Amino acid sequence: MLPWLKRIRETRPDLALDFEGSLRSALIAKISGAKEIYGMSDAQRGSRLFYTRIAKINRHGHAVNRYLKLAECAGAIIGEWLRCSLPTGDPLPRFDEYPPFILLNPIARVEGESLSNAVIAEFCRALAPTRLVVVGQSQRKIDAPENCVDLTNRTSLLQLIRLIRIARFVVSVDSGPMYVAAAVNGRLLSIHTWTDPRRSVPTIPTPGFGKTVNSAPSTDSTPRGCEDAVVALGPKMSQP
Repeated sequence: MLPWLKRIRETRPDLALDFEGSLRSALIAKISGAKEIYGMSDAQRGSRLFYTRIAKINRHGHAVNRYLKLAECAGAIIGEWLRCSLPTGDPLPRFDEYPPFILLNPIARVEGESLSNAVIAEFCRALAPTRLVVVGQSQRKIDAPENCVDLTNRTSLLQLIRLIRIARFVVSVDSGPMYVAAAVNGRLLSIHTWTDPRRSVPTIPTPGFGKTVNSAPSTDSTPRGCEDAVVALGPKMSQP
């Protein structure tokens, strides 16, 4: 822990932006020796004690809009659309990219967001004989049906980006790969077991792309371009 604290302390940035809004992230910003720390108005109560400036945001708004408000507070000029370039990715050794496949990311870091093994197996069998590739980082073993290639814990970030790019379609729970898919693929079905899709659905700046299925209607807090396919599922679909 001490070497880590020393490295953080050595950074000494002019400005730290706390996008997480937790007491932990605010403490890290403070330890870094930042001259100024900016945070959001809906951050945890204790964390706001460390901020030198607070961006007023709508705590019920979409995550993208909330983060952009903090960026604007720091002086950023926000245009109509933002472009974030991602690398093309690295091919996965000994993996045949043909025949085409659907990529499934059933695993999330947040407890309760991951799909259970039973749901994963049922999903793969329902799409047989279509080839499916399962990705993600997990400590549990996945029993993959015959039409499923299990690549969990076997890809680097660049290899994952490559798989997402070339997939015929991507199905993902609310996690990092879901946002990568929104950026580099666009053929995406995002599954939200308990998070509000109006606040966390990935934004795709393509008019008329996809539709929202079984989720709450769009609101003023939903950014434009959020009309991609969304499924809001009940807790029975998630891993206990």
